[in-house]
Amino acid sequence: MKLVFQREGMRLLGVHSIGERATESVHIGLLAVLTQCTAEVFSEMCFNLPILGELYNVASLDAIRRVTMGRPLVDVPPLDCTLN
Repeated sequence: MKLVFQREGMRLLGVHSIGERATESVHIGLLAVLTQCTAEVFSEMCFNLPILGELYNVASLDAIRRVTMGRPLVDVPPLDCTLN
């Protein structure tokens, strides 16, 4: 699962979910986007275990940690522009 947040305000902009049961979890993201939820909402929510919805909590905590530490929200591998 990948959550796409707006850096300013950490509002959820989109959700990518891949896997056998992705359709079960993507609806949580749809509701969050429509209601303009932020990463803080997911970080404070309590999810029963095991449940796919907990992925929102984990991804949100990662995004908050990245912003707090001044890291980019997305890890972009360096481009190798050398000619062989």
